Amino acid sequence: MTVVGKPGGPTEGRAPALRPSVPEDSPIIAVSPSMRRAVERARAFAGTSLPILLVGPTGTGKEVLAQAIHAWSARAGRMVEVNCGALPADMVIRELFGHRRGAFTSAVDTVPGYFEAADRGTLFLDELASLPIAGQRALLRVAENGQFSRVGETTVHRVSVRLLAAVQDLEGASGAVPIRADLVHRLGGVVIRLQALRERPEDVAAGRAFCARARHGAGPWHQNRAGASPLARECPRAPPCDGPGRHLAAGGPRHAGRGV
Repeated sequence: MTVVGKPGGPTEGRAPALRPSVPEDSPIIAVSPSMRRAVERARAFAGTSLPILLVGPTGTGKEVLAQAIHAWSARAGRMVEVNCGALPADMVIRELFGHRRGAFTSAVDTVPGYFEAADRGTLFLDELASLPIAGQRALLRVAENGQFSRVGETTVHRVSVRLLAAVQDLEGASGAVPIRADLVHRLGGVVIRLQALRERPEDVAAGRAFCARARHGAGPWHQNRAGASPLARECPRAPPCDGPGRHLAAGGPRHAGRGV
């Protein structure tokens, strides 16, 4: 699980050559028309409570865009990131909803789940297609009414959680199990599609320029004593355009080396 705090407010961009659809201190560089549309759509719906489903190949920036959506929202809570592919099938329910002390042999304490951790904030479910069917069924119920019970309890808990999810395709072909159609319908109140980098070379060029600036300590980021931006050390050599986005630092300081 990853917890992301709310960053400070955005500022105006300062580099016309790299000016994206979002401020310069955003974690996203959006130069290509398709990425601009994705970012603009994300910003348009960030302030709503609608669930958002991010669709795109691995390395296209779904995680970074999800973090940006949370940052642009008015939600007071934090963002909790869950890699559904890392949830053991026999533990998925208690990981999502928590468990009561004594619910099973090793339950020595009452432990809240991811939904409680994200109350008043955002829960980002990455690799949704990897979630076991039992988890999908339970997720559908809480997505409908925000109510659940911890494992071993009958008490009903209610949370206010904004749901974001990411898949590689809507058919679920990339996952271990098929995605329930009703779950896609519930979580796909807003669908945002992200293209592979090979289909948006403008973003690759912007990422290369971004890395060049970072290596020379340019831009608004803090510099170390040697005079080079700390970000520069994390910027790899730019790969071919058809490589995954995480191999190109086309993102902000917190996402160097992963990018979009």
